[in-house]
Amino acid sequence: MMQCNAEVGLFTKPSKVETEEYNLVEIAAPKEYIGKTLAELKLRNKYNINILAVRGLIPETITMNPGGTFTVKDSDILLVLGKSDDIDKIKG
Repeated sequence: MMQCNAEVGLFTKPSKVETEEYNLVEIAAPKEYIGKTLAELKLRNKYNINILAVRGLIPETITMNPGGTFTVKDSDILLVLGKSDDIDKIKG
């Protein structure tokens, strides 16, 4: 069971929380994700990662637990939960 006592700066500054197995990190949306829905990207199936929230910069918004119909914009910051190796695969 994953336990995490650290608090992520929920989009107030770049942050990273680590446990032995999982990381919770904020990353800029990779350019190949722009204009695609989360369902189209199939991140959970391909990389074993989950998008827990998205911070939109233009306009300023926070979408918690975005659904499959959520479309990624170039100004989005993704809050990603997964293993380090899996997260590194999407960072490029």
